[in-house]
Amino acid sequence: MDCRCSSSRRIEANLFFTFFGLDAIHKKRWEHIKVAAVGNPGLHFATLAGGLPGVSSVMTHYMERKMDKLDIPHIPEFIEMIADTGAGLYGCKASVDLFELTKDDLIEQVKEIITMGEFYGLAAGGQIIFTCRLITGQPKGVVEGLTGRVVEIGFGSGLNVDLYPPRVDRVYAVEPAEVARRLAEKRVEKSSITIQHFGLNGQPIPLASESCDSALSPFTLCTIRDVQRVLTEVHRVMRPGARFHFLERGLSSDRRVARVASNRSSFVSAMAAT
Repeated sequence: MDCRCSSSRRIEANLFFTFFGLDAIHKKRWEHIKVAAVGNPGLHFATLAGGLPGVSSVMTHYMERKMDKLDIPHIPEFIEMIADTGAGLYGCKASVDLFELTKDDLIEQVKEIITMGEFYGLAAGGQIIFTCRLITGQPKGVVEGLTGRVVEIGFGSGLNVDLYPPRVDRVYAVEPAEVARRLAEKRVEKSSITIQHFGLNGQPIPLASESCDSALSPFTLCTIRDVQRVLTEVHRVMRPGARFHFLERGLSSDRRVARVASNRSSFVSAMAAT
């Protein structure tokens, strides 16, 4: 969520819906969202109990009654109220593609389906508030084996800085969001590795050809529209034999992998949101 405004306080607000958050702007789902009873710390009971049949429905009914008593609008009404204030509603392109949705599947108040990179651009100069879970464990694995001079596409707030292997000498950080670069300042200052910001979006990368020993892109390619152009630039700056490390979310072109991912997403969705 980018908070720069609300009609009452003259602050612009734009909301970015991603992954299961898309249910809140999905035509067929926004009126049927249920309380997640599994792994919900706010319910204060065992995860096993949350998985029992009917628990999610009971808790949803309970919360709806509480909301009515406190005069709190339900999700459809709440979303409409937000849109009526002039706030922009946007869907995440990577999540929309993952769940094989189109703009027609979303409510009419949604302005566009955009990438995270485009949302960063939209939020330039404002304050970005994220509500998300930190993904742990996976980033450490993707940085293993990096050596020498590394170009990192999507440096973000520098979460990988403490994970770089000892053999990394220098990092060329490509990051379009000014707010992310500000958040990274302390991590960059404390690091024993030389970290320099080069370029904004990888199109192009202002580095000499064959000047990098490794490349890193964690959860970034899914936010870029012209991926081919970025990958062409990454290939150009990498020396022969260099390795490109990346971590991504998205629907695989391999039907078997895509089927497993879809089944897993359906299971998680059933457990957490229905």
